[in-house]
Amino acid sequence: MSNLISPASIPQELFLTLRDGTGKRSKYATEEGEEVDIIFYGGQAGGGKSFASLLHHMKYCHIPHYKGITIRRTTPMLTKPGAIWDEAKSLYKEFDPKVRIRNKDMKISFGPVQDIDQKAEVSFTHFERVDDTDNFQGSQLSSAVLDELCQFEESQFLYIMSRLRTKADMKPVLRATMNPSPDSWVKKWISFYLYPEGHELFGRPDPSKQAKVRWFIRQGNDMIWTDSREEMFEKYGRRDSFGNLLDEKDKKQIKPLSFSWIAASVYDNPYIEDNYIAFLEGLNRVEKEILLYGSWEARPEGLGMIKREWFIEKDEEPPHTEIVKTVRAYDFAFSLKSDKNISPDFTVSVKMSRLKSGDYFIHDIRQTRILPGQWFDFIMEAAQKDGVKTDIIIPLDPGPGAKFTNGFLTKQISASGFFVKQMRSQGSKIDRFKPFASMVMNGGIQILKNCATDYENGVINDLTFFYNQLEAFDSRAGKRKSGEYGHDDLCDAAADAFEAVASTKVIPNFMHGLKASNGILEVSNPFNNM
Repeated sequence: MSNLISPASIPQELFLTLRDGTGKRSKYATEEGEEVDIIFYGGQAGGGKSFASLLHHMKYCHIPHYKGITIRRTTPMLTKPGAIWDEAKSLYKEFDPKVRIRNKDMKISFGPVQDIDQKAEVSFTHFERVDDTDNFQGSQLSSAVLDELCQFEESQFLYIMSRLRTKADMKPVLRATMNPSPDSWVKKWISFYLYPEGHELFGRPDPSKQAKVRWFIRQGNDMIWTDSREEMFEKYGRRDSFGNLLDEKDKKQIKPLSFSWIAASVYDNPYIEDNYIAFLEGLNRVEKEILLYGSWEARPEGLGMIKREWFIEKDEEPPHTEIVKTVRAYDFAFSLKSDKNISPDFTVSVKMSRLKSGDYFIHDIRQTRILPGQWFDFIMEAAQKDGVKTDIIIPLDPGPGAKFTNGFLTKQISASGFFVKQMRSQGSKIDRFKPFASMVMNGGIQILKNCATDYENGVINDLTFFYNQLEAFDSRAGKRKSGEYGHDDLCDAAADAFEAVASTKVIPNFMHGLKASNGILEVSNPFNNM
């Protein structure tokens, strides 16, 4: 590593040098022990996460065949001014003036190796949709960094784990950065490192557990953790018919992986200006807990996953040439107002498109209270306006209206010349809502100004009721608030529309280890047999 560029803080140094204590593998390793398989880094604002992730790749730039990758959820997150691609070009150019920068495919290669195929290379790419795996097919990744991990789904993280294999003389490793997100799947991975429930600092990083190396295996969807490699084999290692522990090199033996989480705060960063720290210290209680103290539990009662200011409002719809796919998703209700039910659910629809830019656009929102016999007319009114290029998504619910929806309604819509697809709900409401909420939070949802109509309450061209419902949705428990804004109908329709235009889930495959060939060292994937 260059003498001019080095870690700026102890957490960054730990991120770059942490070892698991099991011996050496690479001839390039100078410290005792192997590198930890997986390290998560960050937790507070201003902790130097991006800089640390770029330094990680620089460790290996002298190793032939090194292929590193940094991944964000969308391309705009990589390429906007001042984002990590700009930071990488500046830093790596300073580190090595002879680096080759390819802006078109966002790759940077290092010398002095003359053979271009052997040059160390770092690439930057996106992984937007869960099923968007073509970017990584056939890849040999020496190391991967997922930047802002909480923006990804766990299946994406696991898939990248499955792609780690290398011709370089090193052990493939995985790194990730993140800010606290109480509703993210990431929390279950790092919960050990947080103060437990009942402690006055519940949810904050526990300094006594900083950078502690743990070991895990996956059995189905379950994670099994131990504090040492020896404990893992003793408790969960496979044995022969005589009860003797199989050798670690035996193909039938478990393959535990090492893991650590390193918390970093603004106070660790010597280059952060005092006025930025003052800004963080002046935030409200909840935001200060998250951004300054790195709390993974900070949330007042009823705080939702979405704020209206995160939507990007547009005066005009996008050009047709920029639209990849458009759907209108529905959520149905079965009752009207009465003395016994003063605030029943709404029948709603959300029209949404996926754009070539990777953003999403909401064109139209409608809500009303009607009976099932009126659903068809409600759908057809919108369909005639939308046209045949807009797919119609209706829920396949297990309730009393499922038979009607599955039969008569879909047949009538299809007979009218429109494509209709039934979508069966999978998982809890909150889990289905998270991908959409994450995209909103990260500035990926555009919306036409005043595109919402509430027929029941006589509200036309006003987004207020849409924003109120989304903000009222309790992300912690999926609870409802009372009143007209305590419903989740629009949340369900928006989540279904987003899923329909964005992605379908895939099951990660971990069987990608390689064997040595042509005299070139190829290290098999350490993440196999989890």
